[in-house]
Amino acid sequence: MDEEVWKPVTGDFTQPYEVSNLGRIRNARTGKVLKPFPSKKGYPRVGLATARGTHCIALHILIARTFHGECGDGLEVNHIDGDKWNNRPSNLEWVTHLENVRHYYDVLGGKSSRICRCGEDNGNARLTQCQVEEIRLLLAEADVSQSDIARRYGVSCKTINHISTGRRWKLQT
Repeated sequence: MDEEVWKPVTGDFTQPYEVSNLGRIRNARTGKVLKPFPSKKGYPRVGLATARGTHCIALHILIARTFHGECGDGLEVNHIDGDKWNNRPSNLEWVTHLENVRHYYDVLGGKSSRICRCGEDNGNARLTQCQVEEIRLLLAEADVSQSDIARRYGVSCKTINHISTGRRWKLQT
C-alpha cells in the first residue's frame, strides 16, 4: 500500500489545505479530510474557504497543480484511466483539449451522443429503410401523388418531398 504524502495547496484560501498522492484533500490546520461532491459533469469538487466565501473547485485540478505544476496555456487535466474519481497524481496529466478528446475516443473507447443518428438509428424516425425504398419506387411511378404516399405511410407531404429530393433519407452508397 502506498504511503500517503501530503503537499500544501497554493491559493487565496483562508484555511491552509493539503492534497495527497492518494487523491484526497484536507484542512491542514484541523487534519479533517474533506468529502468531495460531484459536479454536474461528474467530477469530484470541494468547497474551500476564501475571503469572499466558499470557492468550489475540481479536485483533479488542485491535485494536478500541486503535484505537476501550474497549467500551461490551453492545457487541461486528463484522467489517464478515464475514472473521474481517481485523482492520484499518477493518473493525472496536463494535455491539450484535442489530446484529451483523442484519449477519450482512442484509448477509452468513448462514444459521442453528438454523432448524427441517421435513418432508422434516429430515435425520431417514423419510417424504416425498407419503407423509404418503397416510397422511392412509388415516387418513380407517374400516377401516384406525394400526398397519396404521405397518407399511406402516415407522414407529412413535406417528408415525402424531402425523401424525393434527398434532403432526408439520403441514398445509401
